[in-house]
Amino acid sequence: MFLNIFNDLGEKLKNNAYNIVLTAIIVLIAIVLLLILKFITLRVKRGKNKRIYTVVKIIESIMKYIIVLVVIFIILDIWGFDVTAALIGVAIVVLVIGLGSQELIKDIIAGISIVIEEQYDLDEIVEINGFKGKVLEIGLRTTKLINYLGEIRIIRNGTIKEVSNYSRTFSVATAIVTIDYKENVDKVVTLLDEILPSLKDNYPQIIEGPIVTGVEQLTEKGIVIKVTAKTESEEHYSVQRALLKKINEVFEEHNIQIPYKK
Repeated sequence: MFLNIFNDLGEKLKNNAYNIVLTAIIVLIAIVLLLILKFITLRVKRGKNKRIYTVVKIIESIMKYIIVLVVIFIILDIWGFDVTAALIGVAIVVLVIGLGSQELIKDIIAGISIVIEEQYDLDEIVEINGFKGKVLEIGLRTTKLINYLGEIRIIRNGTIKEVSNYSRTFSVATAIVTIDYKENVDKVVTLLDEILPSLKDNYPQIIEGPIVTGVEQLTEKGIVIKVTAKTESEEHYSVQRALLKKINEVFEEHNIQIPYKK
């Protein structure tokens, strides 16, 4: 019994040897094409042109589906199946899915718009739907962000209403300090104006300043002074901490009093 089955199998393989070899060649060609696509994408990524990489990544995604579909139809034709009927069947399935998945179509159209309109690129800092983070990935359907806490948010492109892009302009570091009413404001401002600009030597991300804008408020606690520094995009956090630290050192060195509860 087993011998007959083995013989039948061998006979079928022999009769369909041409189809089997041709199918293997087609599959091999498809694999090579997919590898070439991947290689091109990686090369573009190494070139560090984020805009081109984003476009190429989306093209790669589309081409994968096209290659797979073409290979399926070629293999069906090799084995004698009616390709026309298969195409009609696929068209009907796509139509049904399209009618039932309007959100999917909306996501894809929005994804294409994001790329064409250059709303944001990879590695840029953006805020989408209340979530702020760095762009990890831009796909046809979704955008992936990661925030400073390491949280990853995947957002459907079709749900994006407004985008705040923090990476295409400068940021401002702001330090607000309060001094006692007994202190000489002009003296304090002059000291800060003379000493704070030296921060730029250790913080090259400072584009302009620091600048003492002057008295910001008069409160029950004391006189509020504001200091600002223009920095590279999203580099203001470290500069702000450095400003506060330096101001504290200046105050301690020159015995400038700040209000405190007794």
